[in-house]
Amino acid sequence: MMLRRLRPLFLALSMLAATLPSALAQSTAGPAPQAAATAQGAEPQGGATQGAAGAALPLSPQQFDALVDALSKSVAERLAKAPPATATPAAAPPAAAHPGAAKAGATAAGAAHSDAMMMAMASEAPFSEVFIDVMERGDDALEQFPSLVTESGRIPTLLSAEMNGGRSRSAFFLLLAACVAVALAVEALLLFALRGPRSYLAGRMEGAASIWALAALVSLDVVVLTGLWLATHGMVIGLFDGTEPQARLGYLVLTSVFYWRLYLVVFRIALRPGLTPARLAMVDDHEARAIFRWASAVILVAIALSDFRRVLEAIHSPQLVVVCAMLINTAILTSLLIAAAVAVREPVAKWFHGLSQEGRPGPIVATVARWWLVVAVPVFLALGIARVYGALTTWDGVHTAILLTMHVLLALVLLESFMDKVCRLMRAEVASVTAAEEVAVENAEIAAEVASAAAQPVVAEPVTAAAMPAAGAEPAVLEIAPLDPAALERAAAEQAAAEQAAAEQAALAEQMAAQERAAALHAIARERAIEAVMRCLRVAILLVSLSLLVRIWVVYGVGMMEMSRYNALASAALPAGAILLAAYCAWQAVDYFTGRHAREGLHGGPAMPGTDVEDGLHGPRSRMSTLLPLLRVTLMLAIIIMAGLTLLGQLGIDVMPLIAGASIIGLAISFGSQTLVKDIVSGVFYLVDDAFRVGEYIDCGKAKGTVEGFTLRSLKLRHQNGMIHTIPFGQLGQITNFSRDWTTMKFNLRFTRDTDLEKLRKTVKKIGAEMLEDPELKEEFLAPLKMQGVADIIDNALIVRFKFTVRPIKPTVVRREAIKRMVYQLPQQGIQFANNLVPVQAMGGDADTGAGAGAAAAVTRARIANDLAARAESEAATG
Repeated sequence: MMLRRLRPLFLALSMLAATLPSALAQSTAGPAPQAAATAQGAEPQGGATQGAAGAALPLSPQQFDALVDALSKSVAERLAKAPPATATPAAAPPAAAHPGAAKAGATAAGAAHSDAMMMAMASEAPFSEVFIDVMERGDDALEQFPSLVTESGRIPTLLSAEMNGGRSRSAFFLLLAACVAVALAVEALLLFALRGPRSYLAGRMEGAASIWALAALVSLDVVVLTGLWLATHGMVIGLFDGTEPQARLGYLVLTSVFYWRLYLVVFRIALRPGLTPARLAMVDDHEARAIFRWASAVILVAIALSDFRRVLEAIHSPQLVVVCAMLINTAILTSLLIAAAVAVREPVAKWFHGLSQEGRPGPIVATVARWWLVVAVPVFLALGIARVYGALTTWDGVHTAILLTMHVLLALVLLESFMDKVCRLMRAEVASVTAAEEVAVENAEIAAEVASAAAQPVVAEPVTAAAMPAAGAEPAVLEIAPLDPAALERAAAEQAAAEQAAAEQAALAEQMAAQERAAALHAIARERAIEAVMRCLRVAILLVSLSLLVRIWVVYGVGMMEMSRYNALASAALPAGAILLAAYCAWQAVDYFTGRHAREGLHGGPAMPGTDVEDGLHGPRSRMSTLLPLLRVTLMLAIIIMAGLTLLGQLGIDVMPLIAGASIIGLAISFGSQTLVKDIVSGVFYLVDDAFRVGEYIDCGKAKGTVEGFTLRSLKLRHQNGMIHTIPFGQLGQITNFSRDWTTMKFNLRFTRDTDLEKLRKTVKKIGAEMLEDPELKEEFLAPLKMQGVADIIDNALIVRFKFTVRPIKPTVVRREAIKRMVYQLPQQGIQFANNLVPVQAMGGDADTGAGAGAAAAVTRARIANDLAARAESEAATG
């Protein structure tokens, strides 16, 4: 406030040097001009004479007051006239021709510069004054409302027959209405004619084909828009080609109709009323039609109000009348925008809530969907206020910036809806293919069980102790009917045919399951690829949108710099943005390829040899799947470093000192952390030698378990009891891998001393052949089950060793199945397992004692079989 009060004094003092001669001439009497002339005439003779003349001119108090008044008047006149700064230097050359005028010219130039600065300061009015001026101008504009009505009444007069070649107003309005109806009818007919192709394309919204279907639908919309353009411009050329008022108004109306439908194409692409499968927004048909109707109404009203303003300008209405029309138009349009936002708040919120490529909205999207109306209403009010300010001050930079920002945001929402639609369709395709794969796998399992049951021989149930005759009872007499050889052959042929049909059905089901599995993997890979491309496009679109918003607000909204300066800055920043975008795209490519191999090896999760498939764990992964985590981290670091160095070089920063410093730091770390370097180098060589893979069961001396993962310096082993061992690579030492290539399983069983070894060998061989035909086990065998021989002889039993060779995926599963079949089939062939009982012969006895001893022996054999099965299960569980 103090500076504002002292500003006139500063202005007066700054103008003193330039206005002193004229002020003296206005304030003093006759001796003053004479003294001045004397001083001027004495100037060529020397400075002493000039100083004497100046000293010989005393000022009284009245003269000093008159001098101050003259200075104030001079300053006021200069500020009112605001002469350009170049006026004073233009008068300098004649003065410079004088021998002693150099100093005076310099003084005049300095005074002119000071004048320009002071006038610039004086031109900066306070905000309160600007606000008062704007309000006064607004009042003046609103007072012109009767004049606006009067100017509107001039429009029909200008459309009279006398000024338009004899065509009456009624005929013009009928012709114009007919032209608008024809244009809209052409659009409606084209939409009706293309209804079939549009419905067909909407039904093709499946997976990757949806991209081409959506593009084809957009091309059909372009065809409809082209037909509308031809119709409107044809009628303009044929019926309204001229400079008469009717022709110009007809051209304006038909062109506005075309632009109205052009803007609606954007909402038609996003909402697709009547074409639910092709709709980009996640809203139902009723909500889509509501948004489309409100958008159509707002755009139509905005274009109509703009046309009315243009008509007023065309008939040369006063400026305040046009401003009054703009104020009224702004109030109407702002109210309509707020009403439309309130009416469609829920459908638009649902639309925003569905914008997510990952299947569920993120926190930012959810916040925008919840509070978008709270943000939209202030934005619409700000748009209206900026429009009013621009109409009253003839500066509409903020209004233009807000309007362009809304266009950019609308384009972003449309593009995001398109990408989200494609990703949703891809996820739906993957879900359907995965469901088909699960059904095919279940059918294959059922077919395999049926085939296994059909191939199982029919065996009579053994006679248990409960079925034996009681003590003292007479043995029952069994009557056996004679067997028909022809019936036996027919039964055997029917069983063989059933076995073959079941095997063929199982093979077909397995083939179909493999095809569905391959289709599911292909669909997943395609979905991941399209999502990666969409993410890259999203980043590119965001960068371009950010650049546009900065340009809009810096150049138009705030006016911080000129367009040429912004273009120079943008051209310098463009390579930096391109480098960041290229780095992001490279990382997306790395993420896609590494993720694809990781997904293919995902079924080989961490598990030790012998893990059952029913437990949810599978065999070891491939070598590529094992190396992918390390390769992924290495490529990520390489991309970050290369992009960072390139970006710094593009910005003009010398990167050689950074590289040298990093080298020195790396050398210091290598010398100070020798153990760390040893661990890293050892891990690299272990991986190069392919000593282990993720999911394999290894023994490194200090610990054993399944390889669950590793880092740059350590390995993680999962023990079969659940513990995790973390071992640095430098301490691993010798590694024993139990899960590589093949596994030979050997196990021993105890039989009685009188066992027929040849019969045992043939029976076990038969069991091995049956297991080779089992659909679930045949792919695992490399060598069939067979008897290796007698391993030992003890007091009351023979210890016989058996072996087989299988893949190292689930060997204990195969061993449990083999023992189960042997326990079931060997007693049927008269081959008994040994027990730990010592035989004792009694001295005497009767028939009851013999029958009880037989029953006790049968129960003992059953218990032994159960003990063997339990032992086999425990061995399988402990590995």
